[in-house]
Amino acid sequence: MTIQFPVFESLSVRNYELYPGATGGNGFDFAFQADENLVLGVNGLGKSTLLLLLKQMIQGPVRLRSPGFAGERQADWFHGDANMFAVRANDGGATATAELVVRFGANRLRIQRRLRDLSLINHATGRAGLDFNTKDNGGYHQDVADLAGVGSFGDVLRLCDRVVFFLENRERLLWDWRAQYEIFRSLLLPPNEASKLRSLESQIVSADSSARNIRATMYKLRNRREKQVRKLEREEDVLAAISDVDPRIETTQQLEIELVQQLDSKRVEVADERARVWKITTDEDAAAARYAHLKYRALRHSLPRAGNEVQYLLLKIADEGHCLVCDTQGLDSMSAEVKHRLGHGQCILCGSPFANEDVSTTTEALIAQAQQAHDELTNLRAAVAEAQLRLQAATEEEHGIVDRLRRCREEVDLLQRHRRNLIGKLPRADRAQLARVEGELDNLRSSAEQFEHDREVAEAEVELLLAKLREGVERFRQPIESTFLKRGSSFFIEHIRLVYAPRVEKIAQLGAKFEFPAFEVDMTSGSTGAAFVRRTYEQASLSQREYLDIAFRMSVMESFGGQECSIVVDGPEGSVDVVFADRAGKMLAAFAETGSRVPGGTPTRQIIAACNVVEGGFIPFYLGDHSTRPARLARTIDLLTIATPTAALEQLRPEYTTKVEEVLFRGTFP
Repeated sequence: MTIQFPVFESLSVRNYELYPGATGGNGFDFAFQADENLVLGVNGLGKSTLLLLLKQMIQGPVRLRSPGFAGERQADWFHGDANMFAVRANDGGATATAELVVRFGANRLRIQRRLRDLSLINHATGRAGLDFNTKDNGGYHQDVADLAGVGSFGDVLRLCDRVVFFLENRERLLWDWRAQYEIFRSLLLPPNEASKLRSLESQIVSADSSARNIRATMYKLRNRREKQVRKLEREEDVLAAISDVDPRIETTQQLEIELVQQLDSKRVEVADERARVWKITTDEDAAAARYAHLKYRALRHSLPRAGNEVQYLLLKIADEGHCLVCDTQGLDSMSAEVKHRLGHGQCILCGSPFANEDVSTTTEALIAQAQQAHDELTNLRAAVAEAQLRLQAATEEEHGIVDRLRRCREEVDLLQRHRRNLIGKLPRADRAQLARVEGELDNLRSSAEQFEHDREVAEAEVELLLAKLREGVERFRQPIESTFLKRGSSFFIEHIRLVYAPRVEKIAQLGAKFEFPAFEVDMTSGSTGAAFVRRTYEQASLSQREYLDIAFRMSVMESFGGQECSIVVDGPEGSVDVVFADRAGKMLAAFAETGSRVPGGTPTRQIIAACNVVEGGFIPFYLGDHSTRPARLARTIDLLTIATPTAALEQLRPEYTTKVEEVLFRGTFP
């Protein structure tokens, strides 16, 4: 099933006090353009509210749960603040309604809701250019999921919250590997497999929680049992033996806990080393390709009259000492002679000096470049070898800890069986009392082990589905990384690069760890110039956080939705200074430009941004591809004219009108 991101066509609002419309009106209508759109206003006019309305018209009165793993009783979404728009109106939005038309690929969806509680009035679907067919409201959630090409309404909410809408609350995608995983699960797995994976995650969390709760109860029972044992003073020998074995059990169990912690730390270290090997290997491949390219160019310049076949045969001799004509290998002396002639301005075949100085000079320059590339490649190969040795050492240490942990657990089991045998030697009355406790412990242990078995079975199925998901992300890795670089480089001065760095994490508190597909950012530090992986939200400045996340969202949509996508951004000018405001406007406009103004392109890569009336270059550059006044007006929802004015706007309207004229229509002609 093809993923279809929403593209907004029109919005109509009626009888809502916040947006009364022009003088004497009861609302407003706006037809979104297929490229840039601007919601323009000042503080308090409802810019953020309007963008939130676009989202809630699709989602209704529900909220998506935070990304992460939840138990079987927790749904993907829950009912949220149904009166979020009612509280913004004095009359509670009693008769207020809104209608949104949004397109998913070739299909259109019309949604009508009451703003007092976001209840659905009706919805209808239809192909572009055809009439709408009214649908049963009971099937709305599945209808939207089908239009978007995902398996559930929860996946629709994820696409909206984590990809399409970048609103005031700044939901994170790039900075949250869990959110990335859920998005990739929605986009790459067939709906039935995505649903199954989500169900298995819930089973693992629930089984793990049940097992841990039972283990906690067992701990309390063991304490009670120990108190009963200590009361049995007549059987001194047995008690002495029990007293001797108890510290051994406690010490061994403590060792087990320490080994588990060591294993967790070592697995994180192995994952980091594996990511480092991946990164250096990628750089090595690029260096090898550059070296091979330079060698080939040098050979072509030294044999300008030879055909491609001859050049290729000589290149194999020079590079590998291998004659493809007779299949003789190990021609080291001939290889060295060819390289010598190539580097000293001589004909490769006869050894005569080149009569053409240009050919000789160019060849020698290319040889020098190739040697430099070879040195770089040699260094990278050494770095790869060193990184692989570190990875091997860390992996061997991990295996050693696993072996020690296995032997430790075997010793715990042996000591506990010995303890039970000792208790069996106590007097009958005391033994009966302890037997009841032991029986209860055995029952609880059996239940805990069953839950742990259920968790392990589900984990095995999860690993199979995750392997398929990782393969899918690998297929899209190159377009995601290249698009991210393209989008981000138009804003950032620093060198940025998106890095595929899977995260090794647990689904539940206990149990197995899994490798989840995720991306991180390589970005040069402004203070040191050194590149490091920014893994957390706190490692970047405010504007870096926001625009890296925006670039990542754009790269995901372009990679999976192509020309058919839109992004909605609230306050993109708020975190940038006057210089970077220009770059921000250009970056956002470029997203729409590639979809709508490239020859032969279709105008379906859309952006909707809400912005204050601010001086500087953001708005002029954002709308810079539309040089006429009507073109900019058609792309602007001017809240200064359709929203209920604030006290500041009422008093300072002439000044605001002048500023709007300056920032919105700068550089235009009638």
